[in-house]
Amino acid sequence: CLYFCECRYRPPLLWGASGHIQTAYNVLVGHVFVPSPVGDRQSLSTPDGSTVTYDLYQPQHPTASSLFFLLCPGGTGDLAAVFEDLLSRHPSSQWVLVGFSLGANIGVRFIGERVHWRSHFLCAVSVCQGYDPNQAIGIFPSTSNLSKLYSHHITSKQLSLMRRHRSQLLGETPLVNLRNPAGRNSKITHRGHDCNGFALDVTKIAGPSNEALLWRAKSIHELDEYYTRRVLGFESVRDLWQWMSCVELMETVTDFPLLLVNACDDPIVPEEVHSIPIHYTGLFIIL
Repeated sequence: CLYFCECRYRPPLLWGASGHIQTAYNVLVGHVFVPSPVGDRQSLSTPDGSTVTYDLYQPQHPTASSLFFLLCPGGTGDLAAVFEDLLSRHPSSQWVLVGFSLGANIGVRFIGERVHWRSHFLCAVSVCQGYDPNQAIGIFPSTSNLSKLYSHHITSKQLSLMRRHRSQLLGETPLVNLRNPAGRNSKITHRGHDCNGFALDVTKIAGPSNEALLWRAKSIHELDEYYTRRVLGFESVRDLWQWMSCVELMETVTDFPLLLVNACDDPIVPEEVHSIPIHYTGLFIIL
């Protein structure tokens, strides 16, 4: 069937009937004896002056066929630059795109935006993404204390990273002047800014009062309000999240093999949001 509504995983009592305990145990213990893969780190420059790096793994395959694993963080602009580089190296290869959480949202957006590259992909897999942040945020704060803990933890980790790079992220001038047409690629920019956030208009956050609010952020919404939406030129967090969402592009992916996987007890993505992927299930999209 196209919607596996009966396939609901229920953790055994061994894990306290909680998938979170099972996941935490595997994170702490399950990876102790796993060998570290050895890959090649590739670097390339993008039109906006940024440098994108990605790791490429080429393990041996029993069929003697070429097999590649590609790990690439970033946004759709980064992914496009990396894939264009891969096509020049391996023009006849077929790929499977797999994304988790925010990476899944980026993966679906990438497939929706780059229609001309779909023929190079066998399929795509989206795991545990929230689809539409604006819909999820109305449910997210009231779901459970665990969801609030996740949000606070993610925010504190991101703020810690930002503090280490404060001079670059909160300086007085943008990192790259994308308003200069010579340094701007219209395919990966939005309102004069790089869609991945590399070229930041930090003047929108300049000032001790705004910066103080940023460092006091306790949630993802507050972090995006006091920093992300300002440097990317959005009027509100809602506008930012609507632009980031892959929902509007899912209409264009109905002729591409796409597997959507979500967990019913996900503390970040409430089950009420599952109505979005259910709506789009059909001949090519499977939930």
